[in-house]
Amino acid sequence: NNSSTTSNDKMSKTGRCLYAPQNGMNPKQIVLLEKLISVVDSGSKIYDVLIACEPIVMQLQINQASFRPLCADGNSRSAALKSLQSWMSHMYPDSGAGTIWELSADVHGVIAKSCLKRG
Repeated sequence: NNSSTTSNDKMSKTGRCLYAPQNGMNPKQIVLLEKLISVVDSGSKIYDVLIACEPIVMQLQINQASFRPLCADGNSRSAALKSLQSWMSHMYPDSGAGTIWELSADVHGVIAKSCLKRG
């Protein structure tokens, strides 16, 4: 943690997963999540973003994910996040036993929560 980091650095990668550890993500998953969000942020075309995200999502082993973009700068990031949500729901349907990862993105970064599936 860098104490000199200010609120002006809200979009920096170092602040992306501020809440991840307390929600049960291990260091490897946090790194992968950083990469995932970085790809979403940098992608200019939605399909390119989805293609780039696929191997990262596979490594995260997300069963189901929900992105809720809030106060995003412009429409491209919001559209990319919504498409990513749709793609993840299709690729990782809620079936069988395991963990559901709920990811939400806002101006403060990414919040990741894990919960056991109820059945």
